Amino acid sequence: MAMDSAAGTRRMTPRSKILGSLLARIASLPSLPSRLWLLSLLALPLTAANAAARSCESLARLKTPHVSVTLAEEVTSGDFTAGGSEELTGLPSFCRVVVQMTPTADSRIGAEIWLPLTHWNNKLLAVGSGGWGGAISYGELAEGLRRGYAASATDDGHTSAGGSFIMGHPQKLIDFAYRAEHEMTLEAKRLIQALYGRVPAHSYWAGCSGGGREGLLQAARYPEEFDGVVAGDPANVRRNAWALWLATQTFKDPDARIPPEKYPMIHRAVLNACDASDG
Repeated sequence: MAMDSAAGTRRMTPRSKILGSLLARIASLPSLPSRLWLLSLLALPLTAANAAARSCESLARLKTPHVSVTLAEEVTSGDFTAGGSEELTGLPSFCRVVVQMTPTADSRIGAEIWLPLTHWNNKLLAVGSGGWGGAISYGELAEGLRRGYAASATDDGHTSAGGSFIMGHPQKLIDFAYRAEHEMTLEAKRLIQALYGRVPAHSYWAGCSGGGREGLLQAARYPEEFDGVVAGDPANVRRNAWALWLATQTFKDPDARIPPEKYPMIHRAVLNACDASDG
């Protein structure tokens, strides 16, 4: 900064002159390591500013061949109506990002990533879906957000009420099984880095029933993806606590037990009632 004595006011020295002066001084240093060290310090604030310069709305332009950001908007009212009916309250201000992912030609994976605009705890929480999925778990997203997490959820690649979506669509079955959750997590981490200028310090999965199954599959297939997995009551026939409860309830009452000799009759009854539904 220089003083204009005639006018009695301050005028700013152009930044190009300041930068030129600094570079000249660095060049005059006797050793190459010293020059490189000072140059790296000079670059740090510029790099940090560029990395964290994105706004919420600008995330809508972050498209890739297989990911489309359909909405990126700030929600600052403290309330949010999810799916046209569920009213969520007490929410901190956040950046709501809605994406659609198409890892295959037959994939249509929906996901939402909610990014706190203040007091982010530097962590990602990915939440699972129950049953056959088919909808965003807004309640779990909101709870994660209230706790300071950047939170993400997916519809598992469909919007059906049951499992009919897999008929004739093997890629959609893979999306439901594990790919939708993986693709969602990758996109959430990409958006976090774009908005905050850094990756999450820790990433966690939390889900129950179908979400517990999803958590186990993510841990098995992508062990580096999460730092911790909460897999509550996973919907897995061999590990399902619900199935164990059914077995306990069945065998404690001998009259409730179905003997093996009746299995063929039950099998035939199920086929007669349901087989025409799928040809």
